[in-house]
Amino acid sequence: MYIQIDRDDIWEVYTKESAPQGLYRGGGNESSPKMYKSENGEETVRPADFKIVFDKSVGEYIAFPDVTKGLSFSNSLQRLKDIPIKGKVWRLDRDKTLPAGLVVNYLTIDHPLINVKEKMTVPTLIEKLKQLEKQMDYTGVKIS
Repeated sequence: MYIQIDRDDIWEVYTKESAPQGLYRGGGNESSPKMYKSENGEETVRPADFKIVFDKSVGEYIAFPDVTKGLSFSNSLQRLKDIPIKGKVWRLDRDKTLPAGLVVNYLTIDHPLINVKEKMTVPTLIEKLKQLEKQMDYTGVKIS
């Protein structure tokens, strides 16, 4: 069963014992943790990571909450190396918080997923992911 954690409660669940340095994201490059992508000049997210539906009434793609989806993170650098998730590794330090509207979902505590708490347009989601990226630090670690 998946569990959802509100942004204010993340560090109560991901304690110093379960995530000593914070939460890690692999697969990035030196300039970005790569949480969104650009296709033909348009910024978007992977449909595998979010539940995205086109809403004809507003003419936009909408991201809907889904506890089984989200951007993959890890509670440890070792987990990323063991899989391995190739690329540069970024970290969200323990003193940071997610932007409003984002949450953590997880099935196993070592694999947190960042997702939306409430429905929002994909451009709004991307803005929140950009805010999150600005809070993250490049660790200098590269997994090949």
